[in-house]
This record gives sequence, structure tokens and C-alpha cells, in this order.
Amino acid sequence: MISSLAMMLVMALAMPAAQDTQAAERAQVEPVAKSLMDAFRKGDATALKAFFGDKVLFVGDLTLLGEPRGTRGQREVTRDELAKAYAALFTGIGNEKWDALLKQTTTSLTRAAQKGGHPDDSKGELPKGFVLVGDYVFQITFPGSGMDDLILFVLRPTGAKWQVVAHWADY
Repeated sequence: MISSLAMMLVMALAMPAAQDTQAAERAQVEPVAKSLMDAFRKGDATALKAFFGDKVLFVGDLTLLGEPRGTRGQREVTRDELAKAYAALFTGIGNEKWDALLKQTTTSLTRAAQKGGHPDDSKGELPKGFVLVGDYVFQITFPGSGMDDLILFVLRPTGAKWQVVAHWADY
């Protein structure tokens, strides 16, 4: 009885500290996600590059990375490779068309409470370590449903800043 009461007391005292830590993290991550979306919305691959970690696990449509149309899977890429791929995508689509596409989207930022993938990943395309506990998933959602209507950027602290370490896109 006493040990149960002591355990409840310890948990009650620890919860506010955990909530404070998460609030402080979120205060750091929210401006990063907003700036990331600003660069993405503008089709600015140079600005977008600053948000990528040294290595990014890219999952989805590998056509973005220069593979033949319809190639799907995952590949670890450098920030330079991913920025170059986005520069080509933005140039190919054009600023007006890209802006019109993104006006239809909504965004969300969610802290991962468990390791895993994504609730909409019914086909199991995301690897198990795509998201780790404590990561923040910045999601851009297009009208529709399923993974093909999402773009995911997984933000994780790398040194002194939050950077994209994993990315899902199905263009």
C-alpha cells in the first residue's frame, strides 16, 4: 500500500517536469517547422537545404532522386542530394503551379510518443525506425487520404538544432 502511494507521488511530481520539457521542445521546434514550410512553399531549395541533417532517410517515390518513374523504396541521401532533387522538382513544376498545389494543404506538427511509422501507412512502406520517441513529425496533407496524400518531415535534435533526419514523399 505504501509503495503504491509512493509510486503515485513520484509519478505525480515527475509529470510536470516532463510536460515542461515537452513545452520547451515544442517552443524550439514550432519556428523550425514554420520556416521549413515557408521555404517549401516558396520552392526555395537553397533555404530548404538548411533544414536537412547531414544524412536523411528518404522513403517513398525515388523518382524524386533520379530513379526511373515508379521506383519506390528508401535510400539514405545527403542534404546536398536532397536539395538538388528538390531544386529540380521546383524548377520542373514552376513557382505558380507549386504555390497553387500547396494552397490546398494543411499542416500539423506532432511529437512522437512511440517508435514506429505513421497511422496512415497501411502498406508498411515506412521502416520501423523512421520515427523515434521524441521526434517531431511535420506533416503536409493534401486533399485525399492515405500515404500518397502526405509529405512527412521527421525533425530530430542534431547538436544544437532540430533538423530533418527522415522524409516521406510520394510525388
